[in-house]
Amino acid sequence: MEIRWRPDRLGFNPDLLQYQSELQAATDKHALCIIGNDISRHIFPYYLDRKGWTFHNDHPTTFSMAEAKNAGAQYQYSDSRIQEALPGVEPYLDKLILEAGTIRVYSLQKQ
Repeated sequence: MEIRWRPDRLGFNPDLLQYQSELQAATDKHALCIIGNDISRHIFPYYLDRKGWTFHNDHPTTFSMAEAKNAGAQYQYSDSRIQEALPGVEPYLDKLILEAGTIRVYSLQKQ
């Protein structure tokens, strides 16, 4: 059996599964989000039922926060305290909406 289907060895952050309802309820279903750390680029958005931009390795590498914000990102879901503290990220984070296990949900600064 694939590891990701074993509850004792999910292969991704178990807080996505444990707090799925709370995480989904924290933001508007149709809002675009910045989401990470997700090396697969698909698991976090799938469990959150959200669309947007994903990052991994504690750093958005395929997009910048400015690009995502300009394209309509309104929230960030993150399990990375390192990414949240980066000089290019911190100014975009507004309010902490929810902390569910290791995952934090932030609203992004309004323009």
